[in-house]
Amino acid sequence: MSFLASTPYDEIEKDVTELLKFDDPPIWSVGKFRGVASKIDTFFAVQAAVTQKDLEAFLFAAEVVLSEKDPALELPEDKRAFANLYGKTREHSGALRDGICETLVLLAVHGNDLFSKRLGIDAQVHIDLLIRRLLTPLTPEKLLSHTGNLPLYAEAAPLEFLRIIEDDLRTPEPQVFALMKPADTGLFGGGCPRTGFLWALENLAWKSEQLSRVSMILARLARQKINDNWVNKPENSLQAIFRSWMPQTAATMDDRKKALEVLTQKFPAVGWQICVAQFTPGHRIGDYSHRPRWRSDASGAGQPVTTWQEIDEIYRKALDLALARPCHDENTLGDLITNLQGLSDEDQQTVWNLVDNWAAKETDESRKAILRESIRRFAFLRRSAKLGLKSEVRDRARSAYDLLIPTDFVTRHQWLFEQQWVQESFDEIEEPELDYQQRDERIRQLRIGALREIWEAKGFQGLTILLSKSGAASTIGWHMADGVIEPSAAAGFLGQCLNVEDQDLVGKFDEAIRGFLLKVDAGVRLDITQHLLKVLSPSLVCRFLKCSPFQHDTWVHVDSEGTEIREQYWREVYPNWLVKDSPDLNEVIDRLLEARRPRAAFFAIHFAFEEIETSRLKRLLQEVGTSDSEVPGTYRLEAYYLSSALTILQGRSGVSEEEMARLEFLFVTALEHTEHRIPNLEKQVGKSPALFVQALALIYRRKDGGEDPLEWRVK
Repeated sequence: MSFLASTPYDEIEKDVTELLKFDDPPIWSVGKFRGVASKIDTFFAVQAAVTQKDLEAFLFAAEVVLSEKDPALELPEDKRAFANLYGKTREHSGALRDGICETLVLLAVHGNDLFSKRLGIDAQVHIDLLIRRLLTPLTPEKLLSHTGNLPLYAEAAPLEFLRIIEDDLRTPEPQVFALMKPADTGLFGGGCPRTGFLWALENLAWKSEQLSRVSMILARLARQKINDNWVNKPENSLQAIFRSWMPQTAATMDDRKKALEVLTQKFPAVGWQICVAQFTPGHRIGDYSHRPRWRSDASGAGQPVTTWQEIDEIYRKALDLALARPCHDENTLGDLITNLQGLSDEDQQTVWNLVDNWAAKETDESRKAILRESIRRFAFLRRSAKLGLKSEVRDRARSAYDLLIPTDFVTRHQWLFEQQWVQESFDEIEEPELDYQQRDERIRQLRIGALREIWEAKGFQGLTILLSKSGAASTIGWHMADGVIEPSAAAGFLGQCLNVEDQDLVGKFDEAIRGFLLKVDAGVRLDITQHLLKVLSPSLVCRFLKCSPFQHDTWVHVDSEGTEIREQYWREVYPNWLVKDSPDLNEVIDRLLEARRPRAAFFAIHFAFEEIETSRLKRLLQEVGTSDSEVPGTYRLEAYYLSSALTILQGRSGVSEEEMARLEFLFVTALEHTEHRIPNLEKQVGKSPALFVQALALIYRRKDGGEDPLEWRVK
């Protein structure tokens, strides 16, 4: 401000004080922040006094402030949430950056009308150049450093912003993909770094002329799947834009349909998902996309559609594009089958014709089996019967179902092992009240019979093929022990499983071994274990023990092995969570803490805090809050369970208020919105000013460059 006004800041503060004396002051003041009551009114009020020098000075100051790199990026990702702790903060505040960006938008929107004729300045050109200098050459660090301001950058220079991103996507290694990766959702996660970038694109999609370009960018980004719990993903932004009943764009109907058609042509997989979403029956929930703050591109748009005509236009366009898809496969046809109930009779007939034509040409039985399972789930489940599926539709489905029957044993029975739960099949539809115990027994017999057929016809090779396609490997192992492999042959069978060389299948065979060992009787398991520990190589011994039930009996065998295997086991074993009546609760804490795995221990006992001995529970919470020896992102802590553990500990005798306060301090951020909160810490701060000072020292770094006492420093 001092630079822009060519006035000492003390003088500016005096002017602020004088202006605040008015009954309806044009500015406001809160703490160290100052601002105008109405930015748009002030902008137009002063525009006549603005000179070319003023504009050049502002653009210079804007570049100085906005080009400042975020020092938090120098920290590891898991520590960026505590940037203040480490003194990694910007010199210029977020409020100042935001205010400058808003002024850039106002200049872009109104600048040429106000200054072009009077000053001969093209404001938009200057702002475009500024945004290009700020963002290029594009790098992941630059995107992350500017992420909070990207929506306003896009609003200030929409066409230039699109050019920058499109240019990047045309390179062999686009930099924007650095943002398209899983974001941490852990206890002290640093937020979702791609949010600002996606909001910027959502801002631009409101305008009809920009819809197609934004859609292509989002579709390109959506091809890289992001597996995390954040809803801010490119595909979700696209779904919102094209949502028939609440589109998050102000584009005309014709422009939306044209953009959808181009999307399906250039990005078939992404476009397919958008189309299917338009004719999927049932209730749906829609979220609002980010809207421009100063431009009127989204004005009057984005609310639920009030007439069915508009919804039907997009519905019909999406369905026509889906039915006319040049190359259908088992997945696209399966999607059509799944959503058949909401289609007209004519459209349903078209779908069945597509299925017949594809089945007549397809030779891959595994692909046929996938489509066959989609038909079974659509037409032959209790849910379908309750929804009133017409008998002629069911007959048509049965015809297609029989047409797709595989000759290969593995492929034929694969549907029984796709997942642990098998949805009700056609033989259960007519039952008025389904007895789930009887059903479970029926599925059990079907699975055992299927595994016997596969084992007798193809042996271990058949089982290998089945496991490679299954999502229920432990279930396969369980039923192999239930009625396929005799106890006398169990050790040899498990030895085969352990000696599989295909690294892509090792994990599934391990799951199958776990299921097998959980099913067999304890005496049989003991015999198997004793035999295998004698004949297996050391590397396979540890792997076998990690597949054994996570309980004391297994740990006895672990202790009988050498130090190297014992340490490897406790360093690598994935602990199952233990139930309240488990006799191993306290032992597992001791063993995992000895292996420096406190979060794994917390996960193992988080349903049974009441059963944990007091000193162990205190030590466990202390280690969870202070140890960083485990791989980041594993065994993420949930605030609810931390709160529960502290509440249980609070009620124990022998636990002082000081001890509780220390534990609460370790998790102060996580406990903010929990039932337990930080009552003991609040009491201690009230009693001890020194504790309050220590907390301040931990949160804020010294400005004089000095060092705090050793006990106050961040470890």
